[in-house]
Amino acid sequence: MLTKKLSFEQAFEKLESITKELEQGSQDLSSTVKLYREAIKLVGYCEKSIVNAEQEIILLEEQTYSQPT
Repeated sequence: MLTKKLSFEQAFEKLESITKELEQGSQDLSSTVKLYREAIKLVGYCEKSIVNAEQEIILLEEQTYSQPT
């Protein structure tokens, strides 16, 4: 899966779906490892998306509050 083509919301939904599948425990070991690997990638992508959004918000706040009124 290419996470770069997913929005944060799509990646998060996919992560939730994988989590449910893993919790059911009905997959064989190979499938479980594959799902886990995909979940780890999605977690990293979501974390990076959140950090980027936080940085953008901080920048916007700094620009807004540093302007004289």
